[in-house]
Amino acid sequence: MGNNCVAGGGTPHRHDIQIINNTNIHWKLDTSIGCGRDCKHEGFNNVHVSDVSDTVSDVSGIPDTVSWTSLGFKVVDGKIVEGHSPPKDIAPGSVGKFSVSGREATAVAPSGSAYFKSNKGGAKMLVVWNFTGWTTWTKSALSIEFTGMTPVVPGIIYGESGGALWSNILTGPVDIGHL
Repeated sequence: MGNNCVAGGGTPHRHDIQIINNTNIHWKLDTSIGCGRDCKHEGFNNVHVSDVSDTVSDVSGIPDTVSWTSLGFKVVDGKIVEGHSPPKDIAPGSVGKFSVSGREATAVAPSGSAYFKSNKGGAKMLVVWNFTGWTTWTKSALSIEFTGMTPVVPGIIYGESGGALWSNILTGPVDIGHL
């Protein structure tokens, strides 16, 4: 079934993306980010409502057996492969996986982004993919970017510490293999 962003069917130019979390930071899919397409993937998806109480401001009147469908990614071209959506959580020391592809019977390769946030000092992670297919001579690209600042902690002896950019602390090395 799916929607405009998440769909089944053929998967030309499929790419499986893995995010290896070598930090002590727990990343969550940033559900405040909408997709920007007509579908807005804002339906209900048969998950327990307690899992999304921090996402839906008023859960009164919503049955316990349904919840909000995950937001947190934008698809420019192609699709998220149905059943392989970006993970809702990437725990410290774990791996988050998802798959993107072109659409069936098209030559357009996938491009888009997934957004993650952490409660640790406002850290945010952006995963951007721009893969190429057989109709272009350009190279595929994948990047992981970090934004936000560490919290400022008042110190007794040395004054305040913190306030550093997360992009100066965390790196997101990327290996797209033979592409």
